[in-house]
Amino acid sequence: MRIKHKYLFLILAITFFISGGTALLYQVIWQRLLGLFSGSDVRSVTIVVSAFLGGLGLGSLIGGLLADRLSSRRTIRLFGSCNLGIAAFALLSRWLFYDLLFLRLAEWASSTALLLLIAFISLLWPTLLMGMSLPLLSKAVVRDITQAAGRISLLDGLNTVGAGIGAMGTGWYLAGTFGYEVTLWLGAALSGLVGLVALLIAAQFAADDGVQATAVSFSLRQVPGEVWYWSLLTFVSGFMAISLELIWFRVLDVSLKSNAYTFAYLLAIFLAGDGLGTLIAVRFLPYAQQPRRIFLWIVSFVSLYSLAAVWGITWLARHYPPFTRYVTQTEGVIWFRGAPLETLLIYLVFPLILMLLPTILFGFYFPVVQKAVQQEYAVLGQRVGLIKLANIIGNAAGGIVTGLLFLHYLGTSGSLQVVGALGLFFTGMLLAQHGRQMRRPVQWVVAGMGAALLLGTLLFPRSEKLWADLHGARPEDLFLVAEDSTGVAALRRSPDGPAIVFANGQSQATIPFLSGHGLLGALPALVHPQPQRVLIIGIGSAGTPYAAGANPTTQEITAVEIIGAELAMLQQYRDLPGGEPVAHFFADTRYEVVIGDGRRVLNLVEQPFDIIQADAIRPTSSHSGLLYSREFFTAVSRRLAPNGIMSQWRPTDRVEATFVSVFPYVVKVGDFVLLGSNDPIAYDAEEVLARLLSPEVEAYMRRGSYNVHEITPWIQAPPVFWMPETPRPNQPINTDLHPRDEYYLNGR
Repeated sequence: MRIKHKYLFLILAITFFISGGTALLYQVIWQRLLGLFSGSDVRSVTIVVSAFLGGLGLGSLIGGLLADRLSSRRTIRLFGSCNLGIAAFALLSRWLFYDLLFLRLAEWASSTALLLLIAFISLLWPTLLMGMSLPLLSKAVVRDITQAAGRISLLDGLNTVGAGIGAMGTGWYLAGTFGYEVTLWLGAALSGLVGLVALLIAAQFAADDGVQATAVSFSLRQVPGEVWYWSLLTFVSGFMAISLELIWFRVLDVSLKSNAYTFAYLLAIFLAGDGLGTLIAVRFLPYAQQPRRIFLWIVSFVSLYSLAAVWGITWLARHYPPFTRYVTQTEGVIWFRGAPLETLLIYLVFPLILMLLPTILFGFYFPVVQKAVQQEYAVLGQRVGLIKLANIIGNAAGGIVTGLLFLHYLGTSGSLQVVGALGLFFTGMLLAQHGRQMRRPVQWVVAGMGAALLLGTLLFPRSEKLWADLHGARPEDLFLVAEDSTGVAALRRSPDGPAIVFANGQSQATIPFLSGHGLLGALPALVHPQPQRVLIIGIGSAGTPYAAGANPTTQEITAVEIIGAELAMLQQYRDLPGGEPVAHFFADTRYEVVIGDGRRVLNLVEQPFDIIQADAIRPTSSHSGLLYSREFFTAVSRRLAPNGIMSQWRPTDRVEATFVSVFPYVVKVGDFVLLGSNDPIAYDAEEVLARLLSPEVEAYMRRGSYNVHEITPWIQAPPVFWMPETPRPNQPINTDLHPRDEYYLNGR
């Protein structure tokens, strides 16, 4: 039975929509699994994303070249086979990324160049197959070149909207409810379904529709200059889109005080807006008679809007009371159920205001480009592949240049000013190339837009002012900020209060140091009889690592911090009134400060430690599950010297259950700190108190702003002991592949 062509197109459109969702499902999960191997710092994330995009770009080029040499039936079969190949890789990916790379080959992650190579090779199989899909389908569904732009763009728009839904569904439901491995199985099932459907309907397409290999031979010299021109513009739009995505994400990450769910929500807006713009543009293609002019309008307006929107967010932070209260508080939305309506609106609506319109406009541009370049049916696949390749290369370049260079050296404000300068350049092009064809009122609008871009770029608030507003700092407050590629660190101190230390918008601690950090840091140092080597993961305000040096026998303390900007900010404060505790921390020659991912450092060290401890990290924050999992505690247990101790904050019952499932000997002190060891822990509260109150230790703690008498009540509370024979809680625990506490809304 023959199926009408319009129904075949509908079936393929639905399958491509599903494949877009699975692509982002995979990206979210694979990025997390590869991050265990490479580290979850910005450098490593950029490497993984660049490798992912590199595979997609190569696949787009190969798919375009193959599509023009194959019949419609064979392109559909190849599309189906690609999805079956993706499904097969998804089933193997947990073993490859986690069991092999992370658990067995962690030492390979010591070189940046090697990391990029490994990430690219390990992701090449699925990403190449994903990249091939659009050129293959485009060739199969277009019968008439006049249909090309509309049909190709409709497929691409549906795929991108599906990607947004996939990102949202994975980040907000699947990963937290079922864990990473089961989510990968679901993705594999969907990819397999897409592949089987494509193979089943392939026979409905022509086996020989006049495709001649000689007509589609590819040579760079044969590509018309017009296509190269559009490839360049597509590269620029891809560069700007990802650059703005990084800037938007940073502004919103800080202002919203993000949690484990924020990234998925922002990514969903970005992708869904892009796809929606493409679908809208399909309806307007008949009226798009001047593609270049449309592109220049889009780039100019998006640049101006982005400057104005970020500036507007900072103005609202200063003058809109609900938002002012939000940015002033030390944490954002944690429990969505029961949160004030105004808080939820800020969390949900502000990202839409900042991102939705620009992403729709970027998506609107793709169909216009297809209309401009799709003039010959014989090279349809090539043109799709080249344009997608140019866009993806622009994406990768934007991620690397903006993520690792612009944000690091220019900060968020400087990076936005670069975008404004690009927009100003294209506004000038718009006037120079098309000004004579415009009516006088339109000329004045373009000139006004250029003037606004120039003023906005030159007068845009400096990073210090931007972040002061987004941290709720008042004019009378002391405010310090440092920003680099790893993040934004800030300190806010009111005249009558302590200094609050923030990392990416979330409060870490205060100076003077909190007594809880003093207990967490000093307790294992006073329980262990002679701790020589100590490893601290997380520096924060420096309170926990400072207290870890309370035992005078300690000779070497390695403190690892993933956000390098925190150290730069603390170094600013140490020389100011009130910064004396921080100054003592930096002056202590026993400390070696390392910028990087603490878990990755733990995997690469060779010598054991007498004490290992993680600073108090909110279990609801993004990627916190990496430091609360059974596998992390197991890795710690292997790096402990004989009689070594692990010290861990106890924020939830599940953290406690996970901790005691690994360490045979555990002591819980004050219902606040867990001490774990492979050997019996000689814990005697009276001896610990005597050491804490000794003149030498008390003087050391006092120099760090600690009052030891505020710490003693925790130690005086009856401790709880676990021995090997002690029954463990029978409840689900946190694992690398299912960090339940991090995904706290999913309730499992």
